[in-house]
Amino acid sequence: MSTDLQTRASEARERGNASFKAAKHAEANAQYATAIELLQQAAELPSDDADGSDAIKDAMHKCRLNRAACLLKLQGYGAAGNEALHVIKEDPVNAKAHYRLAQASEAVGDLARAKTAFAEAIKLNPAWKEPRAELEALRTRCKENERLEQGLQDMALVEARGLRSLAYADVGTARKQMELLLKDARGLKTAHWETRALLALALLCQDEGECEAAHDYLKAARRRVDDTGDRRAELYYLQTMALVLLDQ
Repeated sequence: MSTDLQTRASEARERGNASFKAAKHAEANAQYATAIELLQQAAELPSDDADGSDAIKDAMHKCRLNRAACLLKLQGYGAAGNEALHVIKEDPVNAKAHYRLAQASEAVGDLARAKTAFAEAIKLNPAWKEPRAELEALRTRCKENERLEQGLQDMALVEARGLRSLAYADVGTARKQMELLLKDARGLKTAHWETRALLALALLCQDEGECEAAHDYLKAARRRVDDTGDRRAELYYLQTMALVLLDQ
């Protein structure tokens, strides 16, 4: 039974590899997810074969890291980082897992973690060029904008304070926090955070009955999404637009 599951997982992984090479990243992601599920089922079966268990674990790690690569292409950065962390937990010396974690962390603005993960990947595989080049590019980026790393952390805190105020129905304070977030995002030229702030303000204005202002914020957010091609921001925009239309 375990062998059959492993065979099916291997076939799913191969299909995923083919889809990834063809730049069909959503299809590849689905295939890797199927392979992971099959391998999890195989791992849960009772077995005295240590080599077989190691083979399942090794195959699982490869599938998770392949899936992380897909998710990075699809801008599913949080999920990509989680896949990498799964592997690191079981195999702390896996250089590729640290590299994927670094890429995902940089994408969501956790630059300190990204630097650490890049450095770990380089230490584990000194001959690997990509992590070294990306770490150098990140350091250059931070050097050119000394406020960037702290600014990204501050914006996350400002957004969290705004959401906490909203949870207590303090719309006025929430709006002030989102206006501050918008100002900071524009100052740091971070389009993703600017879009998040614009969409939050659109919802707050709609909630206050300021429909015209809500649409102005939505239009501004739409322009930023079109300029950047940010898939996460595109999703946030569609969700926000749906909420505004439903409210109207």
